[in-house]
Amino acid sequence: FRCDGVTKFQKYFRDYGFRDKTATLDNRYMKSIEYFEKAKDLYTDNKMYGKLTNIYLNIGFTYELMNNPKAACTAFDQSLDSNRELLKANPNTKIELPSGYTSYEEFLKANKRRVGCS
Repeated sequence: FRCDGVTKFQKYFRDYGFRDKTATLDNRYMKSIEYFEKAKDLYTDNKMYGKLTNIYLNIGFTYELMNNPKAACTAFDQSLDSNRELLKANPNTKIELPSGYTSYEEFLKANKRRVGCS
Protein backbone atom coordinates (compact mmCIF):
# COMPACT_ATOMS: atom_id res chain seq x y z
CA PHE A 1 0.00 0.00 0.00
CA ARG A 2 2.97 2.32 0.57
CA CYS A 3 5.25 1.42 -2.29
CA ASP A 4 6.25 3.94 -4.93
CA GLY A 5 4.50 1.84 -7.58
CA VAL A 6 1.11 2.63 -6.07
CA THR A 7 1.84 6.34 -6.30
CA LYS A 8 3.32 6.01 -9.76
CA PHE A 9 0.42 3.95 -11.13
CA GLN A 10 -2.47 5.65 -9.34
CA LYS A 11 -4.69 5.40 -12.39
CA TYR A 12 -4.33 1.62 -12.43
CA PHE A 13 -5.26 1.36 -8.76
CA ARG A 14 -8.20 3.74 -9.17
CA ASP A 15 -9.47 1.66 -12.12
CA TYR A 16 -8.76 -1.85 -10.82
CA GLY A 17 -8.26 -1.47 -7.08
CA PHE A 18 -6.18 -3.64 -4.80
CA ARG A 19 -6.30 -7.34 -4.01
CA ASP A 20 -7.93 -6.35 -0.71
CA LYS A 21 -11.17 -4.93 -2.09
CA THR A 22 -11.71 -2.81 1.03
CA ALA A 23 -8.55 -0.83 0.19
CA THR A 24 -8.61 2.30 -1.94
CA LEU A 25 -6.02 4.90 -2.86
CA ASP A 26 -7.57 7.18 -0.27
CA ASN A 27 -7.43 4.69 2.62
CA ARG A 28 -4.32 2.73 1.63
CA TYR A 29 -2.18 4.09 4.47
CA MET A 30 -4.81 3.14 7.05
CA LYS A 31 -4.95 -0.31 5.42
CA SER A 32 -1.18 -0.50 5.75
CA ILE A 33 -1.50 0.27 9.48
CA GLU A 34 -4.24 -2.36 9.76
CA TYR A 35 -1.98 -5.05 8.28
CA PHE A 36 0.99 -3.97 10.40
CA GLU A 37 -1.21 -4.18 13.51
CA LYS A 38 -2.20 -7.77 12.64
CA ALA A 39 1.46 -8.72 12.22
CA LYS A 40 2.36 -6.86 15.43
CA ASP A 41 -0.08 -8.97 17.42
CA LEU A 42 1.41 -12.21 16.07
CA TYR A 43 4.98 -11.09 16.69
CA THR A 44 4.14 -9.84 20.19
CA ASP A 45 2.52 -13.17 21.11
CA ASN A 46 5.65 -14.98 19.92
CA LYS A 47 8.17 -12.50 21.38
CA MET A 48 9.70 -11.88 17.96
CA TYR A 49 11.37 -8.60 18.90
CA GLY A 50 13.41 -8.20 15.72
CA LYS A 51 10.27 -8.34 13.60
CA LEU A 52 8.46 -6.06 16.07
CA THR A 53 11.29 -3.55 15.71
CA ASN A 54 10.61 -3.42 11.97
CA ILE A 55 6.83 -3.41 12.30
CA TYR A 56 6.86 -0.41 14.64
CA LEU A 57 9.39 1.37 12.43
CA ASN A 58 7.14 0.92 9.39
CA ILE A 59 4.08 1.95 11.36
CA GLY A 60 5.99 5.13 12.20
CA PHE A 61 6.89 5.73 8.56
CA THR A 62 3.26 5.19 7.56
CA TYR A 63 1.96 7.64 10.15
CA GLU A 64 4.54 10.11 8.89
CA LEU A 65 3.10 9.74 5.37
CA MET A 66 -0.33 10.35 6.90
CA ASN A 67 0.92 13.61 8.44
CA ASN A 68 0.41 12.26 11.95
CA PRO A 69 3.75 13.01 13.67
CA LYS A 70 2.48 12.23 17.18
CA ALA A 71 1.54 8.67 16.19
CA ALA A 72 4.78 8.33 14.18
CA CYS A 73 6.83 9.34 17.23
CA THR A 74 5.00 6.85 19.42
CA ALA A 75 5.66 4.07 16.91
CA PHE A 76 9.35 5.01 16.68
CA ASP A 77 9.57 4.82 20.50
CA GLN A 78 7.92 1.39 20.40
CA SER A 79 10.39 0.31 17.73
CA LEU A 80 13.30 1.31 19.98
CA ASP A 81 11.71 -0.52 22.93
CA SER A 82 11.36 -3.66 20.81
CA ASN A 83 14.95 -3.33 19.65
CA ARG A 84 16.11 -3.11 23.27
CA GLU A 85 14.12 -6.25 24.11
CA LEU A 86 15.71 -7.99 21.13
CA LEU A 87 19.21 -7.06 22.30
CA LYS A 88 18.43 -8.04 25.88
CA ALA A 89 17.27 -11.50 24.75
CA ASN A 90 19.96 -11.85 22.06
CA PRO A 91 22.93 -9.57 22.85
CA ASN A 92 24.95 -10.74 19.83
CA THR A 93 22.25 -9.78 17.31
CA LYS A 94 23.67 -7.78 14.42
CA ILE A 95 21.45 -4.91 13.34
CA GLU A 96 21.68 -3.81 9.71
CA LEU A 97 21.62 -0.03 9.58
CA PRO A 98 21.76 2.50 6.78
CA SER A 99 25.27 3.81 6.25
CA GLY A 100 26.28 6.60 8.57
CA TYR A 101 24.60 5.17 11.68
CA THR A 102 26.38 3.27 14.42
CA SER A 103 23.32 2.21 16.44
CA TYR A 104 19.61 1.70 15.99
CA GLU A 105 18.99 4.38 18.61
CA GLU A 106 21.01 6.89 16.56
CA PHE A 107 19.05 5.93 13.43
CA LEU A 108 15.72 6.46 15.21
CA LYS A 109 16.83 9.77 16.72
CA ALA A 110 17.47 11.07 13.20
CA ASN A 111 14.04 9.91 12.05
CA LYS A 112 12.38 11.43 15.11
CA ARG A 113 14.13 14.77 14.48
CA ARG A 114 12.92 14.72 10.87
CA VAL A 115 9.32 14.08 11.97
CA GLY A 116 9.51 16.68 14.74
CA CYS A 117 9.28 14.44 17.80
CA SER A 118 10.00 16.13 21.10
